[in-house]
Amino acid sequence: MHLIQPETVRRVITLAEAMENRGAPDDGMPGPAGQLEAALSGMPHHEIVELVAMISVGRGDPGSDRFEFILGNIYMTKEKAIRYLLEKQHLAEYLKKAMIKLGMET
Repeated sequence: MHLIQPETVRRVITLAEAMENRGAPDDGMPGPAGQLEAALSGMPHHEIVELVAMISVGRGDPGSDRFEFILGNIYMTKEKAIRYLLEKQHLAEYLKKAMIKLGMET
């Protein structure tokens, strides 16, 4: 069972894609990375951890077919998990693949 809603994951994907496509802003306004960080900061810790677990599924890591096991073995503070997500290359791609593998996409 997933605690995070598919709409929330899609929002993170949209922001991650914008970050990957646009890079840093040059107008002084918060860019996509800042928007993604703000969105993640506003999410509950358990949702952030679920996103981290979804990366493993999306990448196809060994054992990624056991999502609940992966989820139960992630011990990160919210801040560390957010930093991990912000630094992850291909974040949007991994989350999209995970949504399909986990049956969150119709």
